[in-house]
Amino acid sequence: MNERRIHQIFEISILLKGAHAVIECIGGLALAVIGTGTIAGWVNALTQDELIEDPNDFVGTHLLSLAQNFTFSTQHFYAFYLLSHGIIKVFLVVGLLRNKLWAYPASLVVLGMFIVYQLYRYSY
Repeated sequence: MNERRIHQIFEISILLKGAHAVIECIGGLALAVIGTGTIAGWVNALTQDELIEDPNDFVGTHLLSLAQNFTFSTQHFYAFYLLSHGIIKVFLVVGLLRNKLWAYPASLVVLGMFIVYQLYRYSY
């Protein structure tokens, strides 16, 4: 594989990372605007038919339980997390695509910190 092909793969992966960051921003904005009752109603509507068919459906019961226990503070935490994570990633992607030297170490450090934080959150 030649160097040009590797660089093309790198650019495509960075563009995909940027698209994911934009989706995170949209999700964060949606969580900030939509109420917890609306979210619970949507999940209830989506799982209702499946739970009528099989009241012990693993996915349906867990989604419904999560939606019913989705508090206002949890909603705002996830909205803030998705927005901040998405904005930072968009900023880094723009830097990487413009070949800014600061963006390479910054992206490694910032994304590494996000990984450590996510591991911390999942462990509790």
